[in-house]
Amino acid sequence: MLCLSGFFISCEKTDDKMLEKEVFSSEVSVKSTSEMSVGELHNLYLDDLYEYLSEQDDLDAENISDYTRGFLQNLQYGDLAIEYYDYDLNEEAVDYNLSPEFKNEINNLNTILDGEDFIDFDAFETLVVNYQPIFISEQYEIDAWGYYSDILVHSTAYWNENLDKWDNLIDVPVTLNDKKPCKEGSWGKRLWCNTKKYVGADVAAGASQAVVLLLGPNPVTIGAVGGSALGGSVAAIFKDLIFSEE
Repeated sequence: MLCLSGFFISCEKTDDKMLEKEVFSSEVSVKSTSEMSVGELHNLYLDDLYEYLSEQDDLDAENISDYTRGFLQNLQYGDLAIEYYDYDLNEEAVDYNLSPEFKNEINNLNTILDGEDFIDFDAFETLVVNYQPIFISEQYEIDAWGYYSDILVHSTAYWNENLDKWDNLIDVPVTLNDKKPCKEGSWGKRLWCNTKKYVGADVAAGASQAVVLLLGPNPVTIGAVGGSALGGSVAAIFKDLIFSEE
């Protein structure tokens, strides 16, 4: 009797733990039903993923990708997140749905950002939000640019604030701090220089999916665009944090 009781209690605790892991994606879905932009959802996804990974007692470089896939699979648009995660992790283009004109627009804005020394983040956001496209003219691309710029602002804010947190997620021989290209100079210079690698993967994947949806029969949802951006984002940080050689 005691053995059986212990068994059922153990099963109950195991079931609770499994249920707990499955519930996190539902919480994200509930939060995303409020008035939330795609960039805000992208950051929420990253916060929830980090929290989930940090709760795993055996997390290491060998299993972090498996845990991440488990998280992504539970998202409403997890298939898209995993698709872009695999693309970026395997050094495949995540922006293949973007036209040459759209890519020229990205390069032009990046060139402007590279040359700026922002006094604060508000100045960075103002520049991005007020940027007027000069290469794209099709309405669907202009609409996609709106998603692009929103993810760009929020992703830059996220990685600027959280790079060190992810750096300490697991013990690895090569850290993100070793890879930061800009260790000197003003805050404004370091802001964009140290985050654009991860931000670039986010926005390229998100904008690419937005274009697909804008040209297709299905409506654009922030979950689909935000999930795609999440996939590119996580792959980019993992490539530097874990999978790169010393």
